[in-house]
Amino acid sequence: MSSKPAMLRVSDLGRVMVTEPILHMPMMLPSIYGTSIVDVVVPYALPSVQKSLPPKNTTVNFDKAPTPWNKNPIDRKDLPVPVVVPPEVTFTNRNKLLKMLYIFMFAPSREDGYNADLTFNVSRVGDIIYFLDGPLGELPGPVTDNKGVPLEGTEGGFSVPFEKLVCANANLAVDKYFLFQSYTLLGAIDLLVRADVDCVTPDPKGKGLGLLTEIVSKENSNNPSYPIWMDKDYFRTVWAQMLFGCTESLVIGVFSPNPAGAVATFSDIRQMPFEKVADYADMLTDDKYIPPLTGLVSLLKWIRDNIKSGDNKTFSYSVDGQLFTLA
Repeated sequence: MSSKPAMLRVSDLGRVMVTEPILHMPMMLPSIYGTSIVDVVVPYALPSVQKSLPPKNTTVNFDKAPTPWNKNPIDRKDLPVPVVVPPEVTFTNRNKLLKMLYIFMFAPSREDGYNADLTFNVSRVGDIIYFLDGPLGELPGPVTDNKGVPLEGTEGGFSVPFEKLVCANANLAVDKYFLFQSYTLLGAIDLLVRADVDCVTPDPKGKGLGLLTEIVSKENSNNPSYPIWMDKDYFRTVWAQMLFGCTESLVIGVFSPNPAGAVATFSDIRQMPFEKVADYADMLTDDKYIPPLTGLVSLLKWIRDNIKSGDNKTFSYSVDGQLFTLA
């Protein structure tokens, strides 16, 4: 007999009390694995390495090749060895954490889609909870539409050639480099998060992986009075991405495409530390970042409280109804 679905409105979600810093990071482990175009394990895939920043007004050609989508269940067997998993941990990829955080960071029904409907699988084995793109144990494969037809991928654009401009060894359609990071969020819930790494700056002393760098490209708004640096909401998404990826640095390229759309000119290319991103995002003070993070932690705890070992359920969030369901 199936259990009754658990349902909760966003407004009824109790909030945890904050007594600890944002993150406790007992480990930050490099993976020696990447993925191929169909998410088959490729051992010893190397991370991209950052080069010197290109000059302003550098142009790149539109990349017509789509970036492939890959369904990527998190129950992969490619964890670095040894890995000491906390006894009660939620194991997820970074993207799902971001989408859950956006529920509490942005108003619903936004045109930019930050706060959007969300659905994914949840499985529990003992005290380990998995957030998945498919059933636990399912082989990786292409993401499909609602009719089961594989999606070919996102349309081409300027982000891939920009990453290749900034990094050596960047082959985004074939290889990805991942870190498995374990930390406690707000001192309240243990997470094991799999995040891809755009590029690194190797430690000159050869100790550890080196500086982790996020790379993003953003089109100009064509409004001189509202440059990208004033787009607080956009930088909040970057801030969250860097927070959950334990990324220390950001390279951002701001571009304008020509009328034909075949070439983009990057009028501004700059690198900044995480703290500067937090400044642009207006997330430097605890009255800004604590409310959405406590919402996320409370939601993660609610999911844990409503799934038993051996259960396989579907989590969903409805923007219109402002409702969480675990069934």
